[in-house]
Amino acid sequence: MGKNEILEKIKKELDTEISSECQVVYILSRIRKYLEILNENDKKIDRKYKYLKFFCDWALHSKINRTKHIKEILPNPNTPRRKTFVFFKKLRCELGSFLSETGLPRQIVKDEKKWQTLLILLNGIYADTPLIVGSQDGLDEIVIIAPEIKNGSYVLGFYVRTHD
Repeated sequence: MGKNEILEKIKKELDTEISSECQVVYILSRIRKYLEILNENDKKIDRKYKYLKFFCDWALHSKINRTKHIKEILPNPNTPRRKTFVFFKKLRCELGSFLSETGLPRQIVKDEKKWQTLLILLNGIYADTPLIVGSQDGLDEIVIIAPEIKNGSYVLGFYVRTHD
């Protein structure tokens, strides 16, 4: 499958109303595949889209062992509270850049209601599977847990703690 075919599949989904976790996982899997292909020719892609890649990986895996850029993304879980949040601002920025640079529709990041819908769906995806980040590259093994969404609220981020 080539880059153009992957972009067409992403566009087809983005042109419809995003209303299910399945759609979001599919879009993230295609974005991840596209980034993988780009990274073969340009090793700076991983750094440029490190937040986007992280959230794509989490939708597809329950454990990540390649932690090269994760130390830069995640807050230190060894803070006195031992819980902190990973926020979505940079994900929104990187996803917007990716969509813009590939000529894909950007409504999902430009329209606040669509963005909030995406966050709620992402929370549902991530809440099912706490992510264990392996202990390579000098990063302690940690677990990332999505908090439960209460009626009328939306997710701001995820708890990060050291793995017990």
